Amino acid sequence: MLRALATACALVAGCTQPTDAVFEVDGYNNTVVGGGSVLALWTVPGSPARTYKLGDGVAVDNLFTIAWEADPPLEALSPEGLGVATLVLLPPRATVPDGPTDPNKLVVYGQTFDSAVIYKVGTGGLPWAADLPPRFSCARCVRNGSGLATYELAPCVNVVLEDVGGDPCAWY
Repeated sequence: MLRALATACALVAGCTQPTDAVFEVDGYNNTVVGGGSVLALWTVPGSPARTYKLGDGVAVDNLFTIAWEADPPLEALSPEGLGVATLVLLPPRATVPDGPTDPNKLVVYGQTFDSAVIYKVGTGGLPWAADLPPRFSCARCVRNGSGLATYELAPCVNVVLEDVGGDPCAWY
């Protein structure tokens, strides 16, 4: 909660607070909702796919910030050591504990459809992840005419929360 308050302070008042963040994304909130809590939901492919929540932030007006104070645990990553986090916008002051979660039980106001935060352990991952650096990075979805989509490195400022109902990046 203190992290969210420090983040709101930085967005609203322009003040700065020291953080212990290992990675932070400052992006745009392009939803009709003026603000709320921003969470990172890491999708773990499988049958069925699993979702792991790690990362908290806040959206104020048309901006948001989200930060991670630690690298994702192995249970949030694929067996190859790759993690893809979709960011979601929830009602203001909504909280979800870190760990496995059911995204169908969340009240989602918006999410990232064309961008994501990627985490890669070393050189692991799918072929499209070869050009991504180890650990955290931001990426944009590259939709293929047929088959699975991929991601490519992109500036974090290009991470945009959009209204629900968009087409998720089908990377797995």
